[in-house]
Amino acid sequence: MSKILDLAKNTPVLDVSNVIFPSQTKQKNVEILAKLEFLNPGGSIKDRVANSIVAELEKRGDLKSKKKIVAITSGNLGTSLSIGLSNRNHESQLICIVPEKASSEKIQLLKSGGIDEIIRTLDMAHPASDESSKGVARNIVKNSVDPNSVLVIDEENKEWNLDTCYAEMANEIFNQCSGSLDSIFIPVQSGNAITLISKALKPKIPNLEVIGVEPVGSVFSGISCGTKVIPEKWFAEDYGNLYLPPTLDLSVVDKWIQVSDQNAYCMARELIKNGIHAGVSSGAVSYAAKSYYADNVDSKPHRSVIILCDSARFYTSTLMNDEYMLNSGLADFELNSRLYRKLVDQYRAASIEDLQLPAAVAIHESSPLSYALELMMERDFSQVPVTTANRKLVGFISKTHIENLLVSGEASPESPITDYMHKFVDTSVKGLGKSSYKLITPETPLVDLAKFFESHSVAFVTDTSRRFCLGVVTKNDLLQFIERRGFRNY
Repeated sequence: MSKILDLAKNTPVLDVSNVIFPSQTKQKNVEILAKLEFLNPGGSIKDRVANSIVAELEKRGDLKSKKKIVAITSGNLGTSLSIGLSNRNHESQLICIVPEKASSEKIQLLKSGGIDEIIRTLDMAHPASDESSKGVARNIVKNSVDPNSVLVIDEENKEWNLDTCYAEMANEIFNQCSGSLDSIFIPVQSGNAITLISKALKPKIPNLEVIGVEPVGSVFSGISCGTKVIPEKWFAEDYGNLYLPPTLDLSVVDKWIQVSDQNAYCMARELIKNGIHAGVSSGAVSYAAKSYYADNVDSKPHRSVIILCDSARFYTSTLMNDEYMLNSGLADFELNSRLYRKLVDQYRAASIEDLQLPAAVAIHESSPLSYALELMMERDFSQVPVTTANRKLVGFISKTHIENLLVSGEASPESPITDYMHKFVDTSVKGLGKSSYKLITPETPLVDLAKFFESHSVAFVTDTSRRFCLGVVTKNDLLQFIERRGFRNY
């Protein structure tokens, strides 16, 4: 009878050219095929790795000696190991060392999968420190009652014979492409996949271009150029690294592409929208392919393979959570607008009046800039409405604008606000042209407010004659209202 991880192979390829390049930007001579590794039983490419590791542990007799198996994982390898071990009659303990930024879904999968212990470590800890994943894992093994505890780090692949599983995957790719392939895009973390797949494919396809994909903040591309690199924090999981692992052979990588968190998340959402339920690193390789062909266009046909490593089901609280995408700043303008309208549409009948805004704090147009700045700092405002003596709204001024004016010397602290504020055009005066002011009242529907926020950061609520400023509303006020109403879009 087959074990479940024996199914971790022969994943299909799918032509995603139309997803990567929508009709308006279609690259006619480019074919992009996605290798759907997220369709493996455990939801990731790490099923292949875990299959090899568990087979080796079983061969060595480690599974029946009550040893501690201490595995360093971002979550996927731990999940795959737990699946592999569940099919064996083993007496060992599995301890997973997982970084803090691992999603809550991965942690829950590890717990429900029978992991004996989960230990969280700092995301940006120096790899040589005791606080790093390697440091914590090695200390556990060192201090274990059983001196023969097993340390599983897939960066030390010679011990686990990963050449075989990645050679098998490379052979699948070769056959699925009928030996015709120009480039392959692989997200890189430990370096195993890109190194071993490249070494297996290049002898068969000598002109193959192997492209490594990493997040902005990772060190691979900098090191490959011979420059000193200081890593910076990134959100995405399962690709990128703070250092050069011994399993990554830079000589087999022809090109590196760095992808920002925002581009990786937004492209992953685009994949999901098109029925391809892959994770963030999959969004990254898809974006990398898109940017690569935007810069490299010629008349001859090109075929590429992108590796979609894990499933979107690991990221329901982040990637697939509309509110998270909106509040984290990971949504680009297009996605932000779409999600925002979608959220507000849930309460189509609600209006600004339902937001229950506090009374507006306005400032007189003749007040000095220093007074406005002090007020905003005291109240933690980013902008305030400006009114006349009879409380008519005539404009607004922002904290950032005042600070820039004072730092540059363009204005002094005593300068009147009226000379520097953003003025609303009064359409009652002929010859001033079209008004830049949109009338927003307590009766304005939230749907209309959401559309307004697609191009503005703040709205000033007035009566219908725009005589009095009644309140100030931001996008955050709208999101908090939606939160209070209990809407979730998971």
